[in-house]
Amino acid sequence: MKMQTMRRWAVAALVGVLLIGCGSLVRAQEAAVDAGINAASMDTSADTSQRLQGAVKNLKYLHAAGGPTMYFIDLALVIGVGFVLERVLRMRRNLILPSALLSKATAALDKKDTAGARDACSHYAKSTLGKALIYLLGSDGVDWGEREATVNEIASRDIDVHRMMCFPLAAIAGLAPLMGLLGTVSGIRECFRDVALAGEMGNPAMLAGGIEKALITTIYGLVTAIITLFCYNFFKFRMNLMATELEEVLSTIMGRHFKTKDATK
Repeated sequence: MKMQTMRRWAVAALVGVLLIGCGSLVRAQEAAVDAGINAASMDTSADTSQRLQGAVKNLKYLHAAGGPTMYFIDLALVIGVGFVLERVLRMRRNLILPSALLSKATAALDKKDTAGARDACSHYAKSTLGKALIYLLGSDGVDWGEREATVNEIASRDIDVHRMMCFPLAAIAGLAPLMGLLGTVSGIRECFRDVALAGEMGNPAMLAGGIEKALITTIYGLVTAIITLFCYNFFKFRMNLMATELEEVLSTIMGRHFKTKDATK
């Protein structure tokens, strides 16, 4: 319980740091736009600290030049990072299919040591495998078909929850490019409006500069989408692997240790 609370606080602290970072970018918006692109980050003769400072200023400038849409993409990115951390903390093997529990419970059941199997399960009671084994060990009088259906339901319910917690990453991966495109379209509209008001359509620099700023949101949205889509597919693939392995493990344990017991009654 304490470990779970510590994990929640860790996630909350990291999200808070990200929000503070976004807030500092908002406060630096006007100064960053005025500063423009810093040449220090592009100068190969500059030292590492100068190039790093220049890169930070460039990022602030690009973020500010992208306009208000950048903050919505920031929010999507922060939410995505939060869900990635949640998946890293909760979609661990020890919370679904602990190897230690599998070896201890199998060894105890091979020796017909039901008490030993229960003791092993008590240390992993929150894991999916632990929940299924605890039910099997306490359902001696239940019909075989009902036991099998209940075990499958316990496993599928936990697996479905884990899969459902991956969906927000897919949603962010789909929304981030659209938000970037919205920012680009809005920026190009403002660019043409400024050109129309200035009456300088013959000046390509004025038009090119506005379009360059407008495209920043599309790039930022695509980068956010690439990161979240990669994480979504990684977690989905890992979850499918563990679900298949869990199904095989439960099927083997039930057929080897429980079905034979029911057949002798």
